[in-house]
Amino acid sequence: MLTTILAIYGAIISTVALLWNIFRALKDKGKIKVSAEFTVISRNELLKENPKLANILFQDADSEENHIGRFRITLFNTGKRPITVTRLRITNSRETKHKMGNIEFSSDGGAIEFFKEFPVVLGEGEFWSDHYSTHIIDEFFTGIEAVDSQRQTHSLPKDEVIKTKRQSEFRSLSEEEKEKQMVESFKRKQTKNGLLKGRTKG
Repeated sequence: MLTTILAIYGAIISTVALLWNIFRALKDKGKIKVSAEFTVISRNELLKENPKLANILFQDADSEENHIGRFRITLFNTGKRPITVTRLRITNSRETKHKMGNIEFSSDGGAIEFFKEFPVVLGEGEFWSDHYSTHIIDEFFTGIEAVDSQRQTHSLPKDEVIKTKRQSEFRSLSEEEKEKQMVESFKRKQTKNGLLKGRTKG
């Protein structure tokens, strides 16, 4: 009887230990957080970072123009173990053509893929970041995906996708249209605040 109890107890302990190790392995694996933003880079900054790219981007710019808009993508390893990113892709709802400097390219099968900078190994808490032409984000933009060596896909959150698309649409407007949208947005906020104040008073 005692032998049977000890055997059952040992089996339970072994099972719990196995489940704990599986849980820890799943929890501790590398995990990528994808983020993106429109940013502005100075001519001098880009000359130090990548002189060849700076010459391409500023070749048609006025000599006094010292800044250019870019689209920055950042990958953070928020997991507990190193992770290898093998490629990055920007997804689109259909095939579209883009221009980067004096180079024209198109998305293939609904995605623009970047291989040149990869593979990249990110340790715990480390990040990778690079910037691209703002033209790669258009009305057909649907997301950003980073693929690791285990073929797992890490995506830009849906709310960030919507935010990025709205920012892209706003950037494409004329100054007059931008001003009009800002005024309308301000009026909507004022109306909303007025309604909230009215409800509070009531």
